[in-house]
Amino acid sequence: MIAHRLLVFAAVLVAASAAADSTPSDAQFGGLQWRQLGPFRGGRATGVAGVPGDTRVYYGGMASGGVWKTTDAGRTWLPLWDKFPEASPAVGALVVSPSNPDVIYVGTGEGGAPRGNVVGGNGVYKSTDAGKTWSFAGLRGSEFIGRMAISDTDPNLVFVAAGGPLFRDGGERGLYRTRDGGKTWERVLFVDDKTGAVDVQIDPTNPNIVWAAMWQVHRKPWIMESGGPGSGLYRSTDGGTTWQKVTGNGLPTGILGKIGAGKQIFQSARSRYSGLRKDVRQGAVNFLDAAVIRNRNDARWNTLEDCLCKLPASFQFPRVRF
Repeated sequence: MIAHRLLVFAAVLVAASAAADSTPSDAQFGGLQWRQLGPFRGGRATGVAGVPGDTRVYYGGMASGGVWKTTDAGRTWLPLWDKFPEASPAVGALVVSPSNPDVIYVGTGEGGAPRGNVVGGNGVYKSTDAGKTWSFAGLRGSEFIGRMAISDTDPNLVFVAAGGPLFRDGGERGLYRTRDGGKTWERVLFVDDKTGAVDVQIDPTNPNIVWAAMWQVHRKPWIMESGGPGSGLYRSTDGGTTWQKVTGNGLPTGILGKIGAGKQIFQSARSRYSGLRKDVRQGAVNFLDAAVIRNRNDARWNTLEDCLCKLPASFQFPRVRF
């Protein structure tokens, strides 16, 4: 299992390096084979980010191993939190500012895959010197952070998808935004005390458009309750101040579980993707229907692939990214 997770981590690193190319072809990568890059401590890779313009520098966050950094494209890794005991070792999300790569934000608590033995978090932490030193940046009660998004032009503008406490209601759950680098936070999207945010993305072609996924989820010692009326996909067209729930036009109905949102530019058409998990409860086990769904130019949503149909614990899919 650990080796599998590390392969996923390596895949993200290669994908980040190729991001400068508009649409990589199969021929460009046909001769390459996947290999592990590490680090070989800390468990699952739960957050990774590169530095735009530098294919050698990457940061990785682990499910219970803190934050790591490589400056030689993965040959060696340096643990950044070994001497920073204040932060939870569980990383849920990590972002690097494209406009100032010295600025890094880390959200603690593995919010994307809440296992029974999950390690909780204690808020958001920030570095302004490329990971040399760190400081607390708020949201102490968020406990589990699934995703973060940072502005391409403003290192002080950050969104945090906070899942909130996993084993009880309430807490700091929902979508939060800071416009002053973490000094203050405002909750811009909230559904109820049982539902938290699990994913958020800023449209790279229009920063006023922001997508967020909400997930109603609760853990008990004997069962995982995923899905409910609180789950849903949301869209903002004013930079995250107001939100509308996205429904209809081909999107699944009924009980929705975990949702992941991703975007890619296809030819000249803007395409949006969403991985939706619909709960099909059978006894004590949650079997989930899964699909990858695309919306092009604000038209009808179309199912691209039924990829994890009737698979237990498919909420552990990492993220939908293209």
